[in-house]
Amino acid sequence: MTVKVSLLNVRDKPGLDGKIVATYTYGEQFNYDSVYIADGYIWVSYVSRSGVRRYVAAGEESNRRNVVPYGTFK
Repeated sequence: MTVKVSLLNVRDKPGLDGKIVATYTYGEQFNYDSVYIADGYIWVSYVSRSGVRRYVAAGEESNRRNVVPYGTFK
């Protein structure tokens, strides 16, 4: 994913109640291997360098679709 918004939070679980553990800024890229839906958002997930799974909101969800994407996807 390539971030196309000013800031995205990286969380320890998929949902707004997940603890923020890092951030991505506009133009940064990362790879993800899983997708989740929670709290009205599409969440992408990856295993960090430290071996811990992390979650990033990739856009706003409606009817299981990403209706307001926060980046571009390959």
